[in-house]
Amino acid sequence: MLLEATRQKLPPQAALAPEIAIFSYEVLLSFAVTAFLSRATLRRILGAVAGGVLFGLFWLLRWRIGYAMGWWRTAFPETPDPTALFTASVMPLLIILVGAALLIISWRIARRFGWLGCSVFILAVAASGAIRDRIYWDSIMRVLVATPGILPVAVDGAFFVAGLALGHGLMRLIAGPAPQDALARTR
Repeated sequence: MLLEATRQKLPPQAALAPEIAIFSYEVLLSFAVTAFLSRATLRRILGAVAGGVLFGLFWLLRWRIGYAMGWWRTAFPETPDPTALFTASVMPLLIILVGAALLIISWRIARRFGWLGCSVFILAVAASGAIRDRIYWDSIMRVLVATPGILPVAVDGAFFVAGLALGHGLMRLIAGPAPQDALARTR
């Protein structure tokens, strides 16, 4: 209750500062661990970051369209647009790194299980990401208000699929093939 009262008195970016700080450490650590454990080369990491930028643009576009359609708004009356909460902080960089980590994982899955495994991974991340965002931002954090229904969740999932698929393609274009990969499946 005290947290809710404090949030109502603070500007939105200040109210999110502790969560953003914790999220920053989690994202940086997960990106570093993913890059290390996947044995990704520097070129693969740079390709994943470039793909993460593309993923971040789709992530931001998803919020913009969701707000325009009335599917998302903030819990702060003075700033109803959800992108206003995320653009003034380090969140864009963090979303790029989340996308880059997901792309490195998708690359590793594609190397081991082929394109079918990569497609299943992207669809699973998209479905879980769309549902997780609604639960996390609306019910747990209570900084965004989501409109219930299957259509908003499906559109969010479609943006996740598009961002991850195009980001994966850009990463592969930059990093190229990995023919000497020790963790790849054998033929």
